[in-house]
Amino acid sequence: MATLEQINNHVLFIDLSDLKIILEDLLSDEDFIANLDERSTELINRTKLVIDYIDNNLNSADSMLLRETHLTNIRAQIINIKNWLGNKEFFNNEQNRINLDNT
Repeated sequence: MATLEQINNHVLFIDLSDLKIILEDLLSDEDFIANLDERSTELINRTKLVIDYIDNNLNSADSMLLRETHLTNIRAQIINIKNWLGNKEFFNNEQNRINLDNT
């Protein structure tokens, strides 16, 4: 089992913070938002809600209840989402939207 320090300093928390900034930047980009169709707009808004939910739950959980393997697994998904959202052309590709929708 990981030590409490390893849990509290897990790199997931940095990646999660970075992802929140990426989402805020995308959502504040009026040109980008204006070019999205209804489904893409819904997807990015829902993604922000899920990321905020995860962030709130992880930050309010007792560190003793978290496991390093769980945080590492969550981090893998966060990295995938960061990569997908990093490419603004992402929303023009139906398969990419499906992948994000299923993450």
